[in-house]
Amino acid sequence: MGGICLKVTVERLVINEFKGHRHLEINCSHLIKIDGDNGKGKSTIADSISWLFYGTDAMGNKLDPLPTTYLGAETYVEALIHLDQKPVLFRRTLTGGKTSYHLNEEPIKAKQYEEYIKSIGPKEQFLSQFNPMFFTAQHWEEQRKQLTQYVQEPTNGEVLDELSSVEKDMLDPELKKRELDAVEKIARETSKKTEAEGAALRARIRTLQEQGEADKAIIEACPVAFDRIDERMVEIREEFTQMTSSGIKERRAALKREIERRMSDGRRLKSEADHLATQPVPETCPTCKQGLPQSHIENVMAAQQIKITEKNTAMLNLKIEIQKLNAEMDILPEDEASFDPKPLLDEIAMLERVKSAAGRIAEMNQKVSESEEAEKVQSKAFAHANYMISCVKNFRAKRAELMVKKINDLFTTVSVRLFDHVKSTDDYKPTFEIERGGVPFRLLSLSEKMKAGLEVATALMNLSGNYYPVFIDNAESVVEIPQVPTQVLISRVVPGPLKIESVGKQEAKAS
Repeated sequence: MGGICLKVTVERLVINEFKGHRHLEINCSHLIKIDGDNGKGKSTIADSISWLFYGTDAMGNKLDPLPTTYLGAETYVEALIHLDQKPVLFRRTLTGGKTSYHLNEEPIKAKQYEEYIKSIGPKEQFLSQFNPMFFTAQHWEEQRKQLTQYVQEPTNGEVLDELSSVEKDMLDPELKKRELDAVEKIARETSKKTEAEGAALRARIRTLQEQGEADKAIIEACPVAFDRIDERMVEIREEFTQMTSSGIKERRAALKREIERRMSDGRRLKSEADHLATQPVPETCPTCKQGLPQSHIENVMAAQQIKITEKNTAMLNLKIEIQKLNAEMDILPEDEASFDPKPLLDEIAMLERVKSAAGRIAEMNQKVSESEEAEKVQSKAFAHANYMISCVKNFRAKRAELMVKKINDLFTTVSVRLFDHVKSTDDYKPTFEIERGGVPFRLLSLSEKMKAGLEVATALMNLSGNYYPVFIDNAESVVEIPQVPTQVLISRVVPGPLKIESVGKQEAKAS
């Protein structure tokens, strides 16, 4: 709020063949009282001033100023107006359907006239002060814009000082690098990404642990203590060297068949793994054809990768088993022997399976440990991002609170609602509604609406530094009219003819 930029007062107003007035001259002072019965043209005086400036009525609507009960020759409004004590004579004339303009009795083009009027003030600003009922008749967005344009939004520093120290430490470095909306966008993207990654890691841990349970069962079923497996395998091989060969040919044939069967299984697993690797992940629902959420797509991709890993692990296990079968072939004598080597060979195969299971468990434990550490990192990032989102919401709420306080400090009996809380998003959306005594403007009585409008008009004067005349219509409904720091025209419904009194000057002449 600064000092006065422009003070506008009407010294003399002449209305000729304008709606219900044939000719009316008013010599004005700081206070002009306009009394008369309904239909005597009291409100028309307000319309004449707004028409002179903007070609509208006092509510900003298009106005036809021609006489309503007779055919006039020349419709015009002329006013001697002081702009910061500098007198300027304005005149707008409507004759034969054409409008002409004069400044200080000199004819002027319409565009020049409009530019001169704009230098006095925008139409919405003028009418919001001149007619206390105009401001609230505008769309709420226009009301909000008009009032808040003069009030600086709280700075980031002012808002941060009102938050907790933890929230301030979170937001301050971010707000030095980017706007609040960008901070929230990054936090939401991080939250979504880390949530999906954490879910994939938890699924991987479960899969690895399930695979480990099967290997633990193999080890537990082994009749040989784990620390004696290598020793027992050495003993079995020594037994082979001491026994006479028998049934070797049949065992070799059986081993060859087993090797071929497992190689066939390996080829099948490789084909399935290759097929999965090239299988595209659907991005739309096969039923409703709508796009699937990114988190769902990422979960499907993670599950597909787990299946591929399982196939590769199975192929690796087959390869190890084939190697063991080939190793068994290598230790069989070329000629037949009388003894049956199958029990010893089965025991060796069982011991090899136990050792392989132990190796897989060790590998599984390492992978689980790595996945758990990665999941902790993701969980921490997810929590940090969500807390950042919470801090942003609290920042917006506090900024809204401070802005409302700045606006409401302009008023005595009036308050303004600038934001609505949206429960579904726990956020705030802009709105605008004037209240008086906690009652919304739309529910106030005419008297209360007038008082609220006058208080808003006064605030706009003090904020803009422009002081325009105020026309108070239907003042008979207002018991006590608040004081305003500018020229005032008061209209009241009083039985009888139109009577205009310019306090401190001679009464107006009407015909």
